[in-house]
Amino acid sequence: GHPVERLFVGTDAVGIPLNEESIFPISSVGKLAVALAILRLGDAGQLALDDALAHHLPDAEAAQADVTVRTLLNHTSGLPFDYSRETTPTTADLTWATIAQACLQTALDTPPGTRVAYSEVDYILLAMIVERLTGQRFGAALNSLVFEPLECEAYLGDEPPRSPARIAHVSSRFSGTPLEPYNSVFHRALANPSDSMLATADGAFKLVR
Repeated sequence: GHPVERLFVGTDAVGIPLNEESIFPISSVGKLAVALAILRLGDAGQLALDDALAHHLPDAEAAQADVTVRTLLNHTSGLPFDYSRETTPTTADLTWATIAQACLQTALDTPPGTRVAYSEVDYILLAMIVERLTGQRFGAALNSLVFEPLECEAYLGDEPPRSPARIAHVSSRFSGTPLEPYNSVFHRALANPSDSMLATADGAFKLVR
């Protein structure tokens, strides 16, 4: 119930001082925004948490018995952590549409409800449900369902008006290349809801609260 106190220290990886205007890659914190979008559509009566995945994405390989919106939200769907990087590698022509198609083709690893296993695929499929229900690309749907109501400065798929803080020591075989995770325009343009989101510190806190 009290005002947030802020302390910004240091610089990003290229020496730019950090402050309350700094925009950061927030990686999987963005999954909170995906969940909020689903819950808002639930409140509006456009879906129910216990809807079968097959009801919304009948073309998904994972649209099997007992796979529901709820199991996607709580990582009990049985899906693997990621889509196949062998059949859908990270190359310069990778797009959100390609990633989405790869997730539609991803099969269950284990029976639904038998384990909790953190999955990027779960939240990409949830984003696709939002797209199909709203008729909008997911980034635009997030703006109207989550970012604008929360007055939250955050971005998905749109290059922000200020250069994002550059993350140091990204552990990836693409480090130092135009395909580098988090720091590249390429990564941000993928608009992958599981790890491409950007926000200010205040924006990230609003999603958490």
